[in-house]
Amino acid sequence: MTYQLLLTIALPQENVDCRLDRFGIPVLYTGVGKVNAALRLAEALAQSAGQTRTVINPGAAGSHLFDAGEVVCATRFVERDMDARALGFSLGQTPFEDDIHLETGIAIPGLSQAICYTGDSFVTQRHPEWDMDVIDMEAYALAKTLVHLNGQM
Repeated sequence: MTYQLLLTIALPQENVDCRLDRFGIPVLYTGVGKVNAALRLAEALAQSAGQTRTVINPGAAGSHLFDAGEVVCATRFVERDMDARALGFSLGQTPFEDDIHLETGIAIPGLSQAICYTGDSFVTQRHPEWDMDVIDMEAYALAKTLVHLNGQM
């Protein structure tokens, strides 16, 4: 399987009425959560023999900042589940890694930029310490997989 672009979303339900199919770009359904997303993307990229150039994650996300249905461009990604403060690390920082966020998103002119906070739980109320622009369950894992496979770690 070889392609220049790849769309990744968690579930077919996010591809309402198969609207993404009309672009003729392969759609990878990763399953819900960070582990499933990372595994499925790594498998797909391995099968593409290094030919994928751009991965786009047009998945659904919640927000306390943006209106429902608004399209935004995530340019930074934070692991909102990681809390190793008891070991002296910052909230969101994976132990023994320098950054608490990944700056791997490509800014798209005309779209608001956002920081995407990813975790394996549904968010039903405001976080006591973070004002989260966009909240999802897969984007950080997708971004980290791409950074790792591109040798940037």
